Amino acid sequence: MKFQKNDNVDEFKVLLPLKNNGTIETYRVRGNDGLLYALKYGANAQERKASRLSGLYAGSGCDYVVYRYVSGESLQDRLKRRVKCEPYEARRFAMDILAQLKVFHDAGYTHSALSADNIMIDLANGQPKAWVIGLSSVIESTFSSPTTDAKSVGALIYHMVFGESVEEPVRVRAGASADSDILLLNVMYKALASGFSSAKEMSDALEGREDVGKVRMISGDGFAAVAGMDDIKKRLQEDVIDVLEDIDGAKAYGLNIPNGMLLYGPPGCGKTFIAEKFSEQAGYNYRYVKSSDLASTYLHGSQEKIAALFEEARREAPTILCFDEFDALVPKRDDVHNAGHSAEVNEFLSQMNNCGSDGVFVIATTNRPDKIDQAILRTGRIDYMVYVPVPDKETREAMFELALKGRPVATDVDYRKLSLRTEGYLTSDIAAVVNDAARIAFRKKVKITMGIISEVLSLRKPSMTKETIKEYESLRLMFEGVQIERSRIGFK
Repeated sequence: MKFQKNDNVDEFKVLLPLKNNGTIETYRVRGNDGLLYALKYGANAQERKASRLSGLYAGSGCDYVVYRYVSGESLQDRLKRRVKCEPYEARRFAMDILAQLKVFHDAGYTHSALSADNIMIDLANGQPKAWVIGLSSVIESTFSSPTTDAKSVGALIYHMVFGESVEEPVRVRAGASADSDILLLNVMYKALASGFSSAKEMSDALEGREDVGKVRMISGDGFAAVAGMDDIKKRLQEDVIDVLEDIDGAKAYGLNIPNGMLLYGPPGCGKTFIAEKFSEQAGYNYRYVKSSDLASTYLHGSQEKIAALFEEARREAPTILCFDEFDALVPKRDDVHNAGHSAEVNEFLSQMNNCGSDGVFVIATTNRPDKIDQAILRTGRIDYMVYVPVPDKETREAMFELALKGRPVATDVDYRKLSLRTEGYLTSDIAAVVNDAARIAFRKKVKITMGIISEVLSLRKPSMTKETIKEYESLRLMFEGVQIERSRIGFK
């Protein structure tokens, strides 16, 4: 390296050579004022010019730049150590970064290569602060748009919140934990969709001075991952997603999204799966709720949790609330001998009244709709009751194709023959057959053949008897009359 310990570079004394990447050398130095600095030798003319816009700038010469020394770690190292940041911390770091980028944007520059490697976390003053470094990448805005910087900040937020780098196309997480900052996530997704023209615009959105709206980006495969169930997918697309896509147009016709849909039928037929894939297809705020999530040891505690859940859903609308095993949450009050349980059902009745007009859609699943309180099932609360049957022949064929997609499959696999051999098999049965066949093929280091799948089928029988399926078909007949009467379902 050019300088050694105790060498003087103008008014700075070299304390320690830090790094040499071939063209740039970095040193820890001390100034005449007794403070520590980082001297970057070999800085190009663009950085020497742009460095004066940095809050870390301390001085420069004909071939070097000096920055205030940051006592801390890079954001990349912090994420390696801690995996992710708390939402409040991610927001604060994002605001720090955006404030510095705004200075560059106002002066006609963009960073153009922002990443976790060139963000330093200053730990010297108690509250950590993020600093933008790596200014050799700063260029004039005529060559790179400030939108690129805003998108990079969105990628940094994604990494901080979810603990992994974002990939293209961006996968929106279906829902968020209870402590997530919903505004932060919406701003992040808008930035990743190149929705901000500058750091100031993004900063204003994070501080609530600019309306972000709901950013809809489909995550995962959505409905494409669902074999069959075409009627359900069509109804959810047309009556919920399409209305949310054009909410103003729908309101002109006096329409809102439906209040809710109940998916019922035998276990293992994909009810919860279609609900999850619907959330991906919709791309809006999503909460998956099971009975234990609302349990409480306190008197009226569950009631309060139910009310809080719907209050949050309305505040963050449009929101999809998915209730699994709905019969456990809203049992028939005549069968309940606990006043607290009856009160919880009453709370659901109150909260679900025309919730679609508030942008809240309830999708519930159950194996036993006959155990649900009838008041819940009336229109204005649950508008659709949809039976999800044991897969038919065409659906089973599609399921085998979908389950085997992307795996090493031999050319002799006949999906039609497989569908004919698996009458009475549930969705979960077919998934298990394919996984077992894949394990056998993996052990043998061969492709998945028709013979291997046939071997598995000879050992793995349907998990549900014909008698049990008949019981569910009887349930269907019991409720189908209710469905037929609902020809005008969907909107108030």
